[in-house]
This record gives sequence, C-alpha cells and structure tokens, in this order.
Amino acid sequence: MIPYTQHTITPSDHALVTKSLYGNLTRGNNVRAFEKAICKFVGASYCVSCSSGTDALWLAYGAVGVRHAIVPSITFNATANMVESHGGLVRFADCNHFGLMKLPERMNMDPTLVPVHMNGNSCDMHTLAAAGRRIVEDACHAFGARYNDNMVGCCEFSDACCFSFHPAKTITTGEGGCVTTNDKDLYEHMLALRNQGFRPGTHEQICHGRNCHLTEMQAAMGISQLRHVDEFLEKRRAIADVYCTELPDSVECLCMSEGSHHLFPIFTERRDEIKEHLAKHGFTTQIHYPALHLQEYWRSPVDLPGSVRYSETCLSLPVYPDLRLSDAKKVVKLVKEIVG
Repeated sequence: MIPYTQHTITPSDHALVTKSLYGNLTRGNNVRAFEKAICKFVGASYCVSCSSGTDALWLAYGAVGVRHAIVPSITFNATANMVESHGGLVRFADCNHFGLMKLPERMNMDPTLVPVHMNGNSCDMHTLAAAGRRIVEDACHAFGARYNDNMVGCCEFSDACCFSFHPAKTITTGEGGCVTTNDKDLYEHMLALRNQGFRPGTHEQICHGRNCHLTEMQAAMGISQLRHVDEFLEKRRAIADVYCTELPDSVECLCMSEGSHHLFPIFTERRDEIKEHLAKHGFTTQIHYPALHLQEYWRSPVDLPGSVRYSETCLSLPVYPDLRLSDAKKVVKLVKEIVG
C-alpha cells in the first residue's frame, strides 16, 4: 500500500544522529543550535523546543495563561485537550469551506484565540488579530508555510506559535515540537514550564512544570532535516500542483501557493466511494478530521455547519516528498473513475 504520508530520512540525518550519541544526550549544544536555526528560518526572536506538538501547545497555553480558548472544531484533538489540561474552558468555532477558523460573532470572557493552520494553509491572521485578543497559533501542520510573504511562526500577529515535528510533518525529529515567540517573558516562562517549573539556570521553582525536553539525538535530526526543508517543500508543492491542475472540477480542493502542503484534502459528497476505490488500488487515504464538537467527549449543541460539512466531505490524498509524480497522477485517474 502507498501511504498517505511518509517521512524522508537522509544520509546526513544518520550521520548527525550517530555523532550525537557520543556527547550529551540531553540539554546540550544540538538543542540550542536547533532552536537557533528555527528562529532564523521562521523569523522569530525565541524558540523553545519540546517533546511533541502537544507539549508545544501545553507550553504556550501555560505561558500565555489560557483560561478560556476559542478553538476550531476542525483540528486534531490536542488543540482542545491542552486547554483543558490547564483547567481552561474550550469553546468551538466554525470553519470556512476549507477548514480554516472563522471568527465568532460574539466572544465572552476575554478568550484566547487558537487558529489552526489546517493542512498547512494559514488562517486569515489579519482578521483574527483585529479582534484584539491574545492569540496562540496551532501551526503543527504548517512548518514552512507563509502568510503574506512572511513565514508562519514569525509571530507577527500572535503571542506564540506551535509546531510539530512528528514523522508526518514537513521536517521530523521522530517525535518533537517547538514554540516560537517574540516575547521574552513568555519565552522564559516556557523554559520554566519545560523544566519542572524551575527558574532558568536555577533550582528555584516558580511555577508548575514538567519534563518535556527534546533530546540531543532528536535535535541533531532536526538540524539535518532543516538543511533539506526547501527541497521537501518543493517536492510537496509539485505533488500538490498535479492534484490542483488535474483533478476534476467535480471535487473541490484548496490550492494555496504559500501553504506547506502537509495534507492535500479534497471535498466531495462521494468521499467514501473514492476512499474505498483508492484502497482497492493500493493507495491509503485519511479523514482529517471528524468535527470535535460532535465527538462523544466534547459533544456540544453549537451550530457549526461549516465544520460538519468539512468533516463529512474531506479526504486527504497521498502527499509526501518521496511520492512519485506518476503515483499522484494515478490517484487523479482513480478519482476520475468515481466522479468523472
């Protein structure tokens, strides 16, 4: 079976990770170098690496002091779970046709906004920032994406921005994540949260915390992967171009040149038929995601028609750097066999 996503490992990944085994295994030079490289790549002042994208959200929410958050219903559940882990309240927002968060008409209790750059496409940050609320970006899908020619993660419109380096993402450290920010106080607070609540450089506990460090081996892989990020993005873009230009008009898709193309969803009422047909011919697809406000745990009576339609019609097609363009064309051919 051809997967819907797959990581790419390079010879330099092997070399740097192996070299890292002969020095400090944690909290060393590789972690600091990786964080510095992330700052340079996205254009942010500070970066705090951590053990997952979920922990990145936990760190950002804790530092910002999130007590009431507006989260889109179309997202991975960690976006909402980490609000609750800090004792915060979650309110779900609707999404537009392509899963990008819409600003609610009414906002009570001075909420923090958590836009999710779904599939690697940036939300409308100008409109969200104009609401005058604190913003934590969930950019776990969007490493390498741009918004108005600036890199997602530069925090032009937000207090902090969270990334994931899971194997499905643009670059990988196995598991891992980071938060970028331009606020020194938030940065130092996140350093404490990441290290059991100790003030940086001391054993004086100043807040709640836990251990969610990135290892030196993971950071070494991240440094190596960053050297190839432009190549990875270009290959993803080439596959997305095949889909954008060759898929039939009977299915909908969003073709944003500034996106990271972490996922490539199509939208059609015949989603399940297409999914089954592709599986019969060796292609794996996925549904990202069922609407959270309809999940048993989060079930809410709010009316979010855009989110419901998205979750009922979306289907993520294969997209990753090592996918052959000929296979992307086969996917198009098989979709056409169902919808014409």
